[in-house]
Amino acid sequence: MKIVFTMAIPEELQQAQANKFDAHTYYYTDDIQNFKQLKDIDVIVTYGANLTETIIKQASALKWIMVFSAGVDGLPKEIIQKRNITVTNVRGIHALPMAEFVMAYLLDDVKQLHYFKAAQHDKRYESEHPVVELGQKTIIVAGTGAIGSQIATFAAAFGMQTIGLNTTGHPVDAFGETYPLEKAVEHIGRADYFVSVLPKTPETNGIYDQIFFDAFPKSAVFINIGRGNAIKKRNLGSCYQKQIRPSLLPRCVSRRTFTKRQSPLDA
Repeated sequence: MKIVFTMAIPEELQQAQANKFDAHTYYYTDDIQNFKQLKDIDVIVTYGANLTETIIKQASALKWIMVFSAGVDGLPKEIIQKRNITVTNVRGIHALPMAEFVMAYLLDDVKQLHYFKAAQHDKRYESEHPVVELGQKTIIVAGTGAIGSQIATFAAAFGMQTIGLNTTGHPVDAFGETYPLEKAVEHIGRADYFVSVLPKTPETNGIYDQIFFDAFPKSAVFINIGRGNAIKKRNLGSCYQKQIRPSLLPRCVSRRTFTKRQSPLDA
């Protein structure tokens, strides 16, 4: 097969690949649109964002697209399906780093690391500032796939109660309890932390609506590491208004909350 990589691959890995899988021909380019051998390529390895319908048309021999990330929603689906091109991805590759990101937020919250860092910077000795433990707190995770399960595994190691929400409510090993996503409002009152790991689909569009945030506990923290389409920005006001811990206000949302690049202050 003729395989083209559209991302930077270190030379030592290129050589290792050529030695181990020598039956194939490999190409590397950072400009797939002007790649001269495109019409003869069998496989494109890509992050996905640089593939357009025009490129797919030009790659007349294309049989397989290997996406070097978890998300494939940016691909030109119609022409890919019409030509019956196989698409694969690296589902779960982000499970560890994203789960660690969530746990970092949780530990910063209960151990007040940001507070003590500021105190240290100001050379203040703070022995009375309250800290608590994660143990016995409850985390609800919407999305029980690879990332959500890894979050639950880490949380359970700290003694947290883990509740998972998925499409049907089917059991998942990493969670103590699971329920259908449509029942989120019924269980949200139990949450100390709510983490959304939802993908972008028609079903998840605006799923965190006004009813959801009205039911959201005042002392709980909402963290979104899933797609931003799940939240309508006009509903975020409830999240901010109900937060009773000022130090957590910036963390009522995360880097993926918005469907467009904007500041929480613009919501």
